Amino acid sequence: MRGSILFEIVLLMTFAAACVHPAQPAADPEQQRIDRLVRRLWPLVVTDGYSYAFATGDCDPTDHPALALYLLDEHRDAIPPKTKHIRVTVWLPPASLAHQSVNWHESGGPGVAALCSNGACDAMTSGHIDFGTVEAGKSVEGELDLRFTNDTRVRKRFHARWLRRGLICG
Repeated sequence: MRGSILFEIVLLMTFAAACVHPAQPAADPEQQRIDRLVRRLWPLVVTDGYSYAFATGDCDPTDHPALALYLLDEHRDAIPPKTKHIRVTVWLPPASLAHQSVNWHESGGPGVAALCSNGACDAMTSGHIDFGTVEAGKSVEGELDLRFTNDTRVRKRFHARWLRRGLICG
């Protein structure tokens, strides 16, 4: 087992040094496996884009108040947005999130998130949000660092305006 892991690490380092681009089509199943391992070790980190954000009230699975945060590339308020976006739902009351951190690990966390594009979504696998000011009905500020099943990692500061909608939980 230990030798197998060492062999995979050596292979990964060799291919990384040779500048193998993981987005290129793989010639065989073994190459595809190596490409997946490279992306897992060095995920694509996105810090650009998602310049527009809005937040709104939502409900958690037990019908208690929650927060939904949307990050997009352009000003749109449709729920769900029709364009590329990130949606994060934190299953905690918005008023309790000011100056708090929430964390997700592979075993779960206080909500869900997805990175959506072209009608398909990739679920979040891990990450955290450090909230700053949270004023329900006005705005939500913070910084997020999320990793998704497509091996994309998004790190972004956000300032989301509050979008009111007629939603009642409970």
